[in-house]
Amino acid sequence: MNVVENIIKKLFRPKTRLEKIPDLHTIARKQQKKKVNSIISSEELISFEQRFGVTLPDEYREYIQRVSNGGVGPLYGLLTLKESIEVTNRLGKGLPNDIFSTEFPHVKPYNPAEDPYWENLSDQVDRKEISYEDYIVQYRYVSAGTLPISSGGCGTYARLVITGPARGQIWGDDVHNDNGYVPVENDFFTWIEKRLQ
Repeated sequence: MNVVENIIKKLFRPKTRLEKIPDLHTIARKQQKKKVNSIISSEELISFEQRFGVTLPDEYREYIQRVSNGGVGPLYGLLTLKESIEVTNRLGKGLPNDIFSTEFPHVKPYNPAEDPYWENLSDQVDRKEISYEDYIVQYRYVSAGTLPISSGGCGTYARLVITGPARGQIWGDDVHNDNGYVPVENDFFTWIEKRLQ
């Protein structure tokens, strides 16, 4: 390689991982109905983090502040932060303020359908020892500390771990189909780069 080619390569090499992500507008045209959303406002981001007592992982914060808050992306597209809250709120009435700050404790695959604790609690509902609503109040914490960021349909999600030992990782959520949670990628940028090519 000659000196000029080397200089050109260095000058035009993406400087950050964020700059390496393919052009979203091109991908949006290919996916047709999906669009590149506007970025999230600082006020909306700060409001979320203050309300729930968390700081979102740096890569995800950078993405929603500089690229797009939801819209075109892996699976059925990325959820906006507001949509992520709505998905989290589907179980039960009201959204506990500690739902995101409570640590997601897992570092290896976990399936609540195979956990005796949840089986016992479900049996208590069947025996009418506790109400279904009380069960849901507890069960909603199975995914605590994670933020659903993309839907795969049929009740499946890609989740960003925002608290706990796996913070920053992307996990697959197929709890709805009794398949549990599995780690998918170690960080948001790797996850999105691989899926937007």
